[in-house]
Amino acid sequence: MARCVDVTLLLVALYALLPAFTDAAALQEGFYRSNTNCTADVEATVASVVQQYISADRGVGAGLIRLHFHDCFVKGCDGSVLIDPSPVNPDPEKGSPSNGGLRGLEVIQDANRQLETACPGTVSCADILAFAARDASNILSAGAINYGVPSGRRDGLTSAASDATQGLPPPFAQLDRLTEVFAAKGFTQDELVTLSGAHSIGRAHCGSFAQRIHPNVSETMDAQYGAGLQQQCPADAGDGVAVDQDQGTPADLDNQYYGNLLAGKVLFNSDWALISDNTTRQMVEGNAANQAQWAAKFIDAMRKLGALDVLTGDQGEIRSSSCPNAEVTGCDASVLLDPTKANGQPEKTAIPLRGYDAVNKVKAAVEAVCPGKVSCADILAFAARDSIARSAGFTFPIPSGRRDGNVSSAFSVFSGIPSPFFDAQQLIDSFAAKNLSMDDLLALSGAHSIGTTHCSAFTNRLRPAVDPSLDPAYAAQLNVTCPSGGGADRAVNNSPVAPDTLSNQYYRNALDGRVLLTSDAALLTRSDTAARVNASAADPTAWMARFAASMVRMAGIEVLTGAQGEVRRTESLTQSTVPEMMKTGGTGAPLLAALPILLSWIVVSSVASSEAPLQVGYYNRTCPRAEDLIRNIVHAAIRRDPGNGPGLVRLFFHDCFVRGCDASVLLDTAPGSNATSVEKASQANNPSLRGFSVVSRAKRVLERRCRRTVSCADIVAFAARDACRIMGGIDFAVPAGRRDGRVSNASEVLDNLPGPFADVTKLVGSFAAKNLTAADMVTLSGAHSFGRSHCSAFSFRLYPQIAVDLNATYGSHLRTRCPATGRRDRVVDLDPRTELLLDNQYYKNVQTREVLFTSDVTLLSQNDTAALVDLYARNRTLWASRFAAAMVKMGHLDVLTGNKGEIRKFCNRVN
Repeated sequence: MARCVDVTLLLVALYALLPAFTDAAALQEGFYRSNTNCTADVEATVASVVQQYISADRGVGAGLIRLHFHDCFVKGCDGSVLIDPSPVNPDPEKGSPSNGGLRGLEVIQDANRQLETACPGTVSCADILAFAARDASNILSAGAINYGVPSGRRDGLTSAASDATQGLPPPFAQLDRLTEVFAAKGFTQDELVTLSGAHSIGRAHCGSFAQRIHPNVSETMDAQYGAGLQQQCPADAGDGVAVDQDQGTPADLDNQYYGNLLAGKVLFNSDWALISDNTTRQMVEGNAANQAQWAAKFIDAMRKLGALDVLTGDQGEIRSSSCPNAEVTGCDASVLLDPTKANGQPEKTAIPLRGYDAVNKVKAAVEAVCPGKVSCADILAFAARDSIARSAGFTFPIPSGRRDGNVSSAFSVFSGIPSPFFDAQQLIDSFAAKNLSMDDLLALSGAHSIGTTHCSAFTNRLRPAVDPSLDPAYAAQLNVTCPSGGGADRAVNNSPVAPDTLSNQYYRNALDGRVLLTSDAALLTRSDTAARVNASAADPTAWMARFAASMVRMAGIEVLTGAQGEVRRTESLTQSTVPEMMKTGGTGAPLLAALPILLSWIVVSSVASSEAPLQVGYYNRTCPRAEDLIRNIVHAAIRRDPGNGPGLVRLFFHDCFVRGCDASVLLDTAPGSNATSVEKASQANNPSLRGFSVVSRAKRVLERRCRRTVSCADIVAFAARDACRIMGGIDFAVPAGRRDGRVSNASEVLDNLPGPFADVTKLVGSFAAKNLTAADMVTLSGAHSFGRSHCSAFSFRLYPQIAVDLNATYGSHLRTRCPATGRRDRVVDLDPRTELLLDNQYYKNVQTREVLFTSDVTLLSQNDTAALVDLYARNRTLWASRFAAAMVKMGHLDVLTGNKGEIRKFCNRVN
């Protein structure tokens, strides 16, 4: 029996099991005086900066208080609201529609710069934000609101717009929703009412309360006040105009808000909601009557807010270089970490990689031998070394003792990975940032003698003109393999000679002009790097020695040792087990594929197989910002009108179920044709289908950037995904490469789309016709947790009698919304509880029979579908993951790829 007697490793493993103390007790007032060597007065520095900015513009003060609230209510007070978009994560919290109009960011950045000069790497951005909110409250209340701020927070590494959209209370929320959101953070109704007093300062965009003044002033708003708002905010103002929240004392943090509320002079539905209930109305009246009492309660609530889910001790980081940026970790196996609820975007979500399965198999194979001893970080180092041994025939010792990190962030992955388009100096600088030399750069580049690269990574060297440094015959061969407009992004061997053998062939290829990437050819553009290329090409033995030494140096980048980090999942590995595992695995190719995990510059080209007709990242080279631009447009559209979110998801469904995902639902009637001949004119789509203008807007922007490149069908798919992320926190990669259809027939719609009157048998059959299962059907039905429906789609369940399968109380409520004699076909929320969230509430509504359609309640009539309803009602995470998978599956329905169809110039008409 194998034994593992390393006492140090055993103690380390036990240390990793000790509980971490992360509650608010770890914060303390005067933290930087008592616990750091910082000689500067941290809080005085922040206060001085805040005073300077508020003196110039008092509106900044309101922005700082709101910024702190929006930070703490999403993943805790960790400064994550400050993180900027990046190529990997273009959607941090500040990009959420809920964070539109955030102010005060420049104040935090200025304070951070000053403190970094005085005390580098000491003061967290999260603490700066908490101090700034306190100082702003003090200034704007003329000293009435001042309090000590316990500090010691650390900065978070993850930030997602979907978390903000889901976690922040929307301005149109009812009291029950507000109470639920605050209760989830440990706040009482009284604290909800108290913190709402911050609405006595600041401004709001007209679009956030337009439904209360247009077309008519809400009956819950003072008529004269509403008329004034109509003049300030015309119907087409949108987010282009902002007004004071308190038009009496707009620059003073006081209790005037509560007087305004009782007088009907507040902007948001979420404000008015506080007097819609007797209990909270009494709280409002008490605050309106006693300024000092409210101020004392506001102080207590702000201190409580500042302690929400804080990171302390060794958690998170101190964002030293800049508050909007997160740091990159070293050789700590952080690339292996899967997404979790707490961190939905670890490193592995940034770029597709290979080798994970191989590492997991090795880990599992030695679990029974030495449990809890060897880190995943060491597994990666050993696996890369032993893959080299099998491919190149040489080996080298790897120093070990690394520990595994517990932080993994996709946001700054690209900042540490040299691009395939870098020139020589950029490559040198990128390696130098990791304490690797020019010699290391040249030696490690030899790894490009193996592996493959997708055409999109080097077509810039083929078109519009062939790069003169490319061998003409080789360029001609590449043009055949990677034709212009060739559809799928094919993969090409990095080396045209011996592509499966790691050797110095790469350098001979470079001298012959037979390398793929700009960054490869760049090594010959300088005399010093070119000399090293020549030396490595001439002497394979010397190159092997340099390569081995550079691998060892790279494997030592920012490692965790001793008591740092952990040994993940207490599983183990010995160095001798890896090659043994490779022997049993045949060729060892899976572990060879792990090499690009460590050789980071290969990452960009080591993407998934090109065999599928659709691919994730399809436009990465032909229109690099396509998905970003669509995402931004969808954000803006949902911010203007949240109904656009469910509209875009429904648009995707209605497109894919009729003739496949080909954007045929977008086509208008051709001139001279019957006006009702196209899909969008069908009664299933007209007038209820939404999202056309959002797609058209995205297409116009993309046509200016990348003419005739991005299909309307892909825009619809991306927009649906973005709506899911914004309104439900459900994010997923969308394979693309669809082309647009040229045919659209209204007569095909009703035959293909399942109707609201369908029973479970018809629903299952309708989905089966599209190669979707009954489980897919139940899963996708969850989209009925948001959006609205016209009364005419379900009125037969209300009249003449309320249907027996409809909750009687809910049915009576629906009758008030949908009167039998109404002249107008009104609309009703599909979900009476979380109407603007894509969540699993739908399944709970099905169970209580509080759903609109026969096609909803019928899911309970069959044992297998009823069991799924029950499962999803109890497990939101499971449903969300399956919903994402089902959306991707649906997005493959009867797609047009390659040379089929076309790329429309305008989405509403064929070319």
